[in-house]
Amino acid sequence: MTGAVRRGLLAGAAGTTALNAVTYLDMALRGRPGSDLPDQTVEGLIEAAGGSISGSGSTYEARRTAWGAVGGIGAGLATGVVASVARGAGVRLPFLAAAAGTGAVAMAASDVPAALVGATDPRQWEVADWVADAVPHLVMGAVTVAAVRAQDPDPAPEVHVVDLTRPGRAGLGLLTRSFALGTAAGARTSLGVAGPVLTGNPGRAAGTATVLMTVGEMAADKSPVVPSRLDDGAFYGRVGAGAAGARMLARREDARTLGPVVAGGLGAAVGSFAGAGWRSRASATMPNWAAGLVEDAVAVGLTALACRRRPRR
Repeated sequence: MTGAVRRGLLAGAAGTTALNAVTYLDMALRGRPGSDLPDQTVEGLIEAAGGSISGSGSTYEARRTAWGAVGGIGAGLATGVVASVARGAGVRLPFLAAAAGTGAVAMAASDVPAALVGATDPRQWEVADWVADAVPHLVMGAVTVAAVRAQDPDPAPEVHVVDLTRPGRAGLGLLTRSFALGTAAGARTSLGVAGPVLTGNPGRAAGTATVLMTVGEMAADKSPVVPSRLDDGAFYGRVGAGAAGARMLARREDARTLGPVVAGGLGAAVGSFAGAGWRSRASATMPNWAAGLVEDAVAVGLTALACRRRPRR
């Protein structure tokens, strides 16, 4: 048990670092302030236990913020221990299922206490609020599970039965290319589907329609009246396009689709925030249309790399 706890603490530290990295990247790209929900939660828990945070003014605020950070680190470490102990007890789940489950545990460790002390009410959250909370915790879950497995002292042997009637597992290469295609879709929605279609030997009519759709989006993107890609409708459309394109890649390679779909959707979310951040910062040094052309080039390059045909062995 001591070894499982030690491995869990290390994995929890890695997962917490990943969570903080994604959170701060989101803050940097969107220019949003940090959330004080952890501070309110810890303060509420301290008061429920009959205590209080001492000090006043800036001293009180500093201590409140510090305790909020300590509480978040503690929740992350506890999540790592839970994941490690579960694996030590013989729980063996596919990586994506384990990552999602661990991320859900981390979300519960954060959101349930906050709801209990009245710091927030998840029942009133918008879809965007759930996405903003779920994505960093999903990344945290993936990193935590990977760290736990990397420390496994005696991995249980796995028996693989080849079933030629079922799709094979999605390898790291396909997952990486799915994420890249999703990132391109975060820049230009149409590329999420256009990449797999145009590299899949489409008919003349389908190919022409796809090209026109993509060129049309690229032209419209340079207009100042186009809504922000981070608006709910546009954002979820890009995530959907990234997931759909990744699914097409997986089916084309006769691989299971769940992993690529998740990677494509996550890539689209990252690409949306990264593209919006680039356009915002580039506007200080170049015209909007020029910044858009740079983004076009990067997105098309990512699409070409992601959708290139692999020679059959």
